[in-house]
Amino acid sequence: MKWKVALLAFVSFHLHLAEDILGSRGPDGYQWPIRYLKPFSQAAEFAFSRGAISVLEVLDARRTHRAVQLEALAARTDHAKALAAWRASLTSAQTLERR
Repeated sequence: MKWKVALLAFVSFHLHLAEDILGSRGPDGYQWPIRYLKPFSQAAEFAFSRGAISVLEVLDARRTHRAVQLEALAARTDHAKALAAWRASLTSAQTLERR
């Protein structure tokens, strides 16, 4: 019986976390996945300061956090480029229709 309760708690917690991540949006309408990684990055620093993990694990956590930040920036850049191209094509199509 205890394993069923543990499994339900595990599933409900992770479902709630996934919904928070999917539903979080910034004031500009973009999702903010980076803020959910910050506590994990800080946890690695804290664990290192207490001697619980090695310096290589801290460096790996920093590298992973930086890689996710760069991927998010690249995705936002690609989205902005695609949106600009789409808007330009709409403007061109509207101009041709008026002629």
